[in-house]
Amino acid sequence: MAIRAAWHRIGGHWLEKLLKADGGAYQGTRLRCGQGHWARFVEYRKKRWVTVLSPVEVRRAYYHCPPCGEGIIPKDRELDMVATGFSPGARRRMGQGGGREPLDDGRMDLEVLADLRVSTQAIERVAEAVG
Repeated sequence: MAIRAAWHRIGGHWLEKLLKADGGAYQGTRLRCGQGHWARFVEYRKKRWVTVLSPVEVRRAYYHCPPCGEGIIPKDRELDMVATGFSPGARRRMGQGGGREPLDDGRMDLEVLADLRVSTQAIERVAEAVG
């Protein structure tokens, strides 16, 4: 277990470096919002994501579209991380664990088998969203 945990930490460290290599997915001072308007770059925002390897912190370019009143984070779109703090792989594992067993048992299985530490409520939300 200690060896696996060490490899997860190492893998998480390299994953974080890889995710930071694109400069936060900055796409210039303006970009199209999807409704035909121009959204302007506001700032970089950090977010902590839970991945199957380990939690990682990622810096993402944030754009705001005044006509829509919406924020846009291109990196979240690219990585299928919009409105979630869990990577696609973590969500798949959470959905599998929550879909087969009582949710708390699924949470404990994820912790023991995959070293993935999440709350029972997070498993419930993801399992419902995954279907």
